[in-house]
Amino acid sequence: MNLPSRYDPRYKVNSAVLTAPKPELERVARNERLPVAAVDEYRSMLAHYEDFHQRRALAKLVKLAKDKSKLPIAAELDAIVDAVRDHPVTLIAGDTGCGKSTQVPQYLLRAGESLLI
Repeated sequence: MNLPSRYDPRYKVNSAVLTAPKPELERVARNERLPVAAVDEYRSMLAHYEDFHQRRALAKLVKLAKDKSKLPIAAELDAIVDAVRDHPVTLIAGDTGCGKSTQVPQYLLRAGESLLI
């Protein structure tokens, strides 16, 4: 396998719920209970997967927040909100990719109460 050099075996889940021989599978198919060991193994596997999934989702959110704060328009947050508050029509110009269409609406939503005054 092509595993990364910093592979952490804690995140490898090499298991299946129904690992029993064929007669055992037929018994389960007849709506009989799974063996307790199989249920315990599945619960353990699921806990590891949930932990991995949550860590990965959190890492994505942290990266997104960092990327948003690095956009050129982030430095102009207060100036944009003040301009919209003070002028009924405000024109915002900037380079492509600076955050005009993605960040300005969020800034204005966050400042919502103070814009209504």
